[in-house]
Amino acid sequence: MSELNIIREDETSFHQELEGLQLASCQLKNLVEALNIVLTSRLEHTREYDMLLTINHAIMGHNEDLQDRSLRVLALLQQSGDPTYVD
Repeated sequence: MSELNIIREDETSFHQELEGLQLASCQLKNLVEALNIVLTSRLEHTREYDMLLTINHAIMGHNEDLQDRSLRVLALLQQSGDPTYVD
């Protein structure tokens, strides 16, 4: 519950926190895509490339899950009429 007090003290809302998560997730996606370009140009057809590509795909999958979940929470906040939700 102390986390909720920190959020209230900073005068932020769950909506703002979720928007921050969305932004961080988009930035992570851009970084992973840039990493993929570097991996492809420098390590293609090597064992290291295959391992790093597997890790890259796993990160992208988790990132997409994070984006989907935060969008569902935003939709639930909007539907619930949460007073901290500002459209």
